Amino acid sequence: AAEGDPYLQYALFGFDSLERVHQFAAALQTVIARHEILRTSVLWE
Repeated sequence: AAEGDPYLQYALFGFDSLERVHQFAAALQTVIARHEILRTSVLWE
């Protein structure tokens, strides 16, 4: 599609400190652990 893949989302985050990076990573891991669908992948051959 001209707009790109609807199943892929890209984001760029900026943090003011390394501590914030670690906090964000920990929060993201919590969300991924809570929602099985975020741990799912499909290998298309």
